[in-house]
Amino acid sequence: DYAKANADHFSEQASNYRTELSIEIAKRCAAHILKKYPFDLSKTELLDFACGPGLIAFELLPNVKRIVGADSAPGMVEVFN
Repeated sequence: DYAKANADHFSEQASNYRTELSIEIAKRCAAHILKKYPFDLSKTELLDFACGPGLIAFELLPNVKRIVGADSAPGMVEVFN
C-alpha cells in the first residue's frame, strides 16, 4: 500500500528534519508569511496541513494563538507536538 509506505517512510525520517539548513529555510518561509498576512496573537489560529515536524509552525507560533498540525505520517505529528 503506497499511502502506508509513504507514511511509514516519513515517520521514520521525522527526527532527521531539524538541520541547520531546514531551520533557516523555515525561518525565511515564516518571515514571508508574516509579511503578507497580519496575524493577531489573540485571535489567529492556524491549521498546518502536511505539517511535517513543524519547522515553519514553530517559527510562526509566537505570532498566533494556536497551531494545529496534521500529517499522514504519525511520526511527523509526534515531532510536531
